[in-house]
Amino acid sequence: SDPGNNSITVRWESDNKIDFKLFYGLDDSLTHFQKPEFIAEKEGHFLFQAKITNLTSGKLYYYQVNTEKVKSPIGTFKAALPKKSPISFIVIGDSRSKPLMFEKIVEQINKKNPDLILSSGDFVGKGGDYEQWGEHYFNVAEKMINHIPLFSAVGDHEADEVDGDEAVLFSHFLFPEKNHLKLWSSLDYGNAHFVALDYRYPYNEEMIEWFKKDMSDAKAKWRFVIMHKPSYNLGGH
Repeated sequence: SDPGNNSITVRWESDNKIDFKLFYGLDDSLTHFQKPEFIAEKEGHFLFQAKITNLTSGKLYYYQVNTEKVKSPIGTFKAALPKKSPISFIVIGDSRSKPLMFEKIVEQINKKNPDLILSSGDFVGKGGDYEQWGEHYFNVAEKMINHIPLFSAVGDHEADEVDGDEAVLFSHFLFPEKNHLKLWSSLDYGNAHFVALDYRYPYNEEMIEWFKKDMSDAKAKWRFVIMHKPSYNLGGH
């Protein structure tokens, strides 16, 4: 996550709260090191992250999470392209409920190999169910999000009172620095500016004023806005 400003945030979960090390570099010798930080605990699992800064734009980096006894597979990520560079991105949404179908979509995304993945939310059918996040989303998406950064709006299956938990788990996994009741944000990537709005607040003055300022401040050639429920709906559900 956080792929802008020549930085990237690598986030992972563990069954144990132990000392991790993140190694990275421009080849698989992994000559650099970043100390991770512990984020939060949910359901007996512990979330960590490491933010890597001062990356060289457009370069491919290798990374690995290590403990004394266990090493993750070596993954890769591409540092964000320079601000005026053309980029490619893929938009997905409602990846919930059918992991076998989602797996086929992930395969196609990996073949396209875009610079960025943009999501409109609804990652799982029951966003308040911790186990579903692993079974229906991360177990499938790991082949995609271990090397392509993802930026997302929140969906009703994460935020409503029927299936969701007011987006607590959504924020925990994707935006741990944000208030789960105020999920609007933006991102500069290459020659594009991306904005995710929170569908829960169509008349929220705080979000609207933030959105106006964010848009007027944006310098990118292209500006894209994503939200789970659109402002204009043609055709029902």
